[in-house]
Order: sequence, then structure tokens, then C-alpha cells
Amino acid sequence: MLQQGEFSNISVIFLTAKDETSAKVLGLSLGAEDYIVKPFEAQELKARVEVRLKKNLTSKQKAQVLQRGPVEIQIASQRVSITNPAGQRQSLDLTPLEFKVLLTLASREDRVFSREELLNLAWSDNTHVTDRSIDTHIYSLRKKLGEYSSCIEAVYGQGYRFITPTRASSEVPNQRAA
Repeated sequence: MLQQGEFSNISVIFLTAKDETSAKVLGLSLGAEDYIVKPFEAQELKARVEVRLKKNLTSKQKAQVLQRGPVEIQIASQRVSITNPAGQRQSLDLTPLEFKVLLTLASREDRVFSREELLNLAWSDNTHVTDRSIDTHIYSLRKKLGEYSSCIEAVYGQGYRFITPTRASSEVPNQRAA
């Protein structure tokens, strides 16, 4: 069985003379994405390889975008946008450190990160800042997230975590007992 790791994005296509159903099932169960029996046409092989390459490219591009409810983080271009309740997409102007902090929190949703962990992940090793510097960046990040600022939650005595916003806090109805 193919394992996740550095080779997990490589497509495996079996080219074989074995045409028994059991051989095909075994090959596919071992992780092959396709099983081609000899003799085959070169055009067919080319078409099958192109399909696999296109699928790999599409899945790689999807992996470059982290979607958390209305918050979309484009990793490669380091851009963040949010979709407001009216369905309009708005880009956020984040500093590189704010982007790193948001990406760190959003990539491990519901996990609490201590201030020290966030500092180590966002800043280089030779930078000397206090752990309270992260509070300033969280404050600025929340301000830029606007109505979705509650997606970054402070956990008393522990640090911060990301919670996927389902609705804007302004949309939550005021519930009163009659």
C-alpha cells in the first residue's frame, strides 16, 4: 500500500501483460491509479497519463487554498479573503507575520497554540520579541477580520485557537425567552 509522504503525489500506472481480474484488483488495491494491459495503443497510454497529470495538478492547486468557512487563505500567494454575508469577497491586507499567524491557527483548527509556539512558528529564530507581541498581532488580525474576528479565540491561560466561523456574529439573532 502506498503511504502518505514525499511520494504520495506520484501516480502509479501498471503496464502489464497480466489480464486476469485478480491481478487487476491486486494492482489497484496496492495503490495504482490505473491498470493497462498489453498490448495497448500509444495514444491510449498518452491519454491516460495526461488525465492523471491533470488530476494531480488540480489536486495540488486545491491544496494551495485553505478554506475555513468564509475565510479563504491562498497559501502560495499569501493572500487572505473573506466572504461577507451578502456573498461578496473582500481581500484582507495582512502583514507577513499576521498571515503566518492566521495560517498556523487555521491549518490546525481547534488546536490551542501557546504564545510561545506561535512566536516560534511565525518569527525567525534570531528575532528577540516578547510573547506578548503575539497579542498585538492577534488584535490587529481580529480587527482586519471584522465581523469574523471571533474565529480567533483566546483560551485563558493557554493561548489562541481558530474556530471556523459559520455565520457572522452580527447575524446571530437575539434570542429571548417570551
